[in-house]
Amino acid sequence: MVQDSTTGVGTSPGLSKGEVKLWPNPASSVLYFEANEDVNVGILSVDGRVLIRDCFVPSRSGGTSGVGIGSLSNGLYILKVYSEQGTLLKVQKLLKE
Repeated sequence: MVQDSTTGVGTSPGLSKGEVKLWPNPASSVLYFEANEDVNVGILSVDGRVLIRDCFVPSRSGGTSGVGIGSLSNGLYILKVYSEQGTLLKVQKLLKE
């Protein structure tokens, strides 16, 4: 882990600014994230309804956090990840098993 000298937040040295890693996909109960900055996560139905909205703040232990998806029905969803400033960082399909 590398500590940012301006913010004091620990970051994963393997990720560049704005990069987000997600796993597992397909997922059944928790979707894990790794990022070097605060991100806002939205899980939408294929028709665009927001089903889960969550805010992820990187932990000091490497920037990994999770969002519970156990309440979703099995199926296909759209995952959107935004920076704290509102920039779209990632759009991805998510399969809930």
